[in-house]
Amino acid sequence: MLLFNLFNSCNGLGDTRPARCLCILPGVESLVRQGVIPGGTKDNADFTQPFVKYVTSNEIKKMILNDVQTSGWLLISMLADQAQSYCELLEEQSGQRAVIVGRITEKSEATVIVQ
Repeated sequence: MLLFNLFNSCNGLGDTRPARCLCILPGVESLVRQGVIPGGTKDNADFTQPFVKYVTSNEIKKMILNDVQTSGWLLISMLADQAQSYCELLEEQSGQRAVIVGRITEKSEATVIVQ
């Protein structure tokens, strides 16, 4: 769902490059390796495939990034020089982890590039 949401955020205008620092719950990669993948996740992966360029991600990460069960993600766009201080403030006030997962750049060969 993360890639689907990133694609919708770009609205075809630019690329978003998710960082490697995404939080993945313990045991999730093991479940994916065992084939425990919801049908909706496979549908999401099929839908996002034409818009996503995977630079280094393996099949397991692709499925996790397309997981339909990732409700709770909150994507916010802001100026790059404000992002880190916003994450720190959000963590301080909410106790929830906040990370920078990507950036919007000029349009290139794919809408979303996963590095």
